[in-house]
Amino acid sequence: MVKLTGYSYDVGYPIYGAKFVEDSTLVVAGGGGEGKNGIPNRMTALIINPDKPKKPIKKFRESQLAEDEDCAMSMDANSNVILLGVNQNSSMIKKGTNTHLRKYKYVNQHLKHVASAQISPNKDSSIYQKLTYVSPDGSYGVIAMSDDPSSLYVVDTNDLSEKFKIATGGDVKDICISPDGKMLCYITSTVFEAISTITGRPVFRKDDFKEFSLSKIEFLDNNNVIFASVPKNGSGGIILSEFSIAKSSTVKGATVCRNMKGLTSMAIHAKEGLLAISGSDCSISIFRLKDFSLIKTISKVHGFAITKIVFSPNGKFLASVSAANSVSVIVIPPNLATSKSMVMSVFQTLLSIILISILGIGIQYCYANGYIDKLIDMAKKPKQDSSSYFTIQPIGESETFLKGPPSETTYLPEDLISLSLNDDIVTISSDIDASSSSLESIISDDLSSLSEIVTKSNETGVEIEPSASTDIDAPIETSIDGETSNETTETVDSDESVGTTNISPETTNTSQEEGELEKEKVTEQEANKEEGEIEEEKIEEEEKEKEKEKEVEGEAEQVTEENSNTVSSLDSQESPLIPDELTTNTDNLETLLSPPSSSIDIDTELNTTSTNDTKLEETDLNKEQQEQQEQVEEDIKLEKKDEIDQSLSNFYSSGNSYSS
Repeated sequence: MVKLTGYSYDVGYPIYGAKFVEDSTLVVAGGGGEGKNGIPNRMTALIINPDKPKKPIKKFRESQLAEDEDCAMSMDANSNVILLGVNQNSSMIKKGTNTHLRKYKYVNQHLKHVASAQISPNKDSSIYQKLTYVSPDGSYGVIAMSDDPSSLYVVDTNDLSEKFKIATGGDVKDICISPDGKMLCYITSTVFEAISTITGRPVFRKDDFKEFSLSKIEFLDNNNVIFASVPKNGSGGIILSEFSIAKSSTVKGATVCRNMKGLTSMAIHAKEGLLAISGSDCSISIFRLKDFSLIKTISKVHGFAITKIVFSPNGKFLASVSAANSVSVIVIPPNLATSKSMVMSVFQTLLSIILISILGIGIQYCYANGYIDKLIDMAKKPKQDSSSYFTIQPIGESETFLKGPPSETTYLPEDLISLSLNDDIVTISSDIDASSSSLESIISDDLSSLSEIVTKSNETGVEIEPSASTDIDAPIETSIDGETSNETTETVDSDESVGTTNISPETTNTSQEEGELEKEKVTEQEANKEEGEIEEEKIEEEEKEKEKEKEVEGEAEQVTEENSNTVSSLDSQESPLIPDELTTNTDNLETLLSPPSSSIDIDTELNTTSTNDTKLEETDLNKEQQEQQEQVEEDIKLEKKDEIDQSLSNFYSSGNSYSS
């Protein structure tokens, strides 16, 4: 059980009222009443200090009341305002004068009388002020007279003037004021009513308490109150209940102290969660507010009936007073509401020991039978999902894709590349001048076509007329015959006696060799460009090519002048009709002989189609072969020049045999 420490003090007069004005200062009031009985009427301030064992309770201040007046029958204090209920003597009451309400102040640790007032007009000396309460802020007080039905008054503490009078309809047992001061409640044995202190009007009323009689009431908070009542059947015990004004229902309840026959006082401390009651048997019981469970009962605290019990503001002390002139103070340990009894503590300790022993035996049994090792193995296994749909499965060895062999480069045959090139007709506009070798190849092909056209024209006997379309300076299109690899040169013979032109074709191997040499040269040039030969060699080759082009252009201009002279001599005579094909090819010849503004980029085409072959041939070439080929090219140019001159001479000489 919880051990509590208590101290007592005898003030020398019966005490009917008590209240803490500070955490350790308790004010009590009482006396012997009217008459010269040797018992004074006083109000005393006591200092409580448990740290001083010799004088834990000490008289600090005391105020002497009139000996010919009644004693203080009720008292309350808040915010240093103290209200007492003291009747004047009987003779004064019969005259209608009874200043029964007395106001004191506790200022600078002194008790000072401030004012007195008469609120009730009753002239009966037996009617007294039995209940007195002060609001938490000390602004107003509530008093109840002992008449039946009781008169209830709300009084302004500043001037002790009446604010409201409340008709109760019964004997008021107790009064309480809400923590915010906006509501007061009173109870009779069967009625509970809440009144607004602002308007004086009732806000709630309950009068259906049939099984027990209400005795005491205290506010728990602004909406809930605690009732203490006794059964009506006299079976004994105290009924504690929490009632919600907002919900108009009982929150919880319990019957305690079944051997207690009557209740004299009740006090609560909401912050500490404690509730205390005093019984008619001079005992005090302390409970937990949360469930009304009993913490401690202290028997025979006083030798006579306990008139009042009260908690200090900090909850450290519980004081009780009685008509036996005694004051008792109980020291409340910290966290008493949450503490456990010694019996409960011992029981919980034994229970914990038993549970730990059972757990140890179980662990030892599992270890001896290998269950712990099995659990460890199960914990080490990786967890898998219950469904394989969301599980990433590993790839088997048979499904592994191996790296294949490296890729190989396939080269097209040389004859296929040559055939593909000769079968295509390419027309590309470019600002780059064609090389001399390309120009010579084109002139050779075009002369072959021209010889074929002249032969066909003479065989058909078509008359050739002079036309403006034979102008050699006119632009022409360049044609590449698909059969250049099998090119034949036809010789034009002139027979003046017959008047016809006979052209006998002679197959020569020179053209074929020239074509092959031209291809080899182009291939070598492209190979040099692709592999990135030394820059100086490239520059020398380009300069040589430019010199060759200039020589060809000069030769072409020479031939053009000779052709112009021949054409002029033909125009002076009556020229035969020349077929359109001959005219067109003549124009082509002039275009080929003149400096080209647009040429076919044969180098680009050959580069595209014969890249693979040149890579294979480039390793076989050397500088000596290049010099030999350059000498062959110069010989070919001279032969070409002679052939062109001979062909043009035969062509124009054969034209003189036609008659107009």
